[in-house]
Amino acid sequence: MHNPVKVTAIGSGNVAWHITQALKNIGCHINQVYSRNKDNAYRLALHLETESIHRIEDLKMDSDLYLIMVSDDAIKTVLQELPEFKESQVLAHTSGSVPSTILSLRSENYGSFYPLQTFLKNQDVDISKIPFLIYGNTPLALRFLRMTA
Repeated sequence: MHNPVKVTAIGSGNVAWHITQALKNIGCHINQVYSRNKDNAYRLALHLETESIHRIEDLKMDSDLYLIMVSDDAIKTVLQELPEFKESQVLAHTSGSVPSTILSLRSENYGSFYPLQTFLKNQDVDISKIPFLIYGNTPLALRFLRMTA
């Protein structure tokens, strides 16, 4: 990629560990890692050589893609705390059971990026062999999400 896609990871669990590493490996720049759990955010950010935050109000609003990788039950709570996004930014989640339309509360460009596999933090995974279900509500959202798959 000529201009690396800047990604903010929202979440620091198993899915976040594998997806952010895969995104970094294809040339994306992981801008920040946010997690309510300060230690988990710090460990993942250290692994990715980026910044960690544990307060949502410290979120930088200069990424291209914001990827919510929290439990399905936590998505709505996280959304309520997020600011509105700029026209050029994409908001997506990795849930297979929460409709991506919920993201329209904060962003005009949204979608889902759902891996069809369970991840374990300490298990090596060849992410290139994992199928993803990808949905973007606009051409911009779809382009960013396909680029990262």
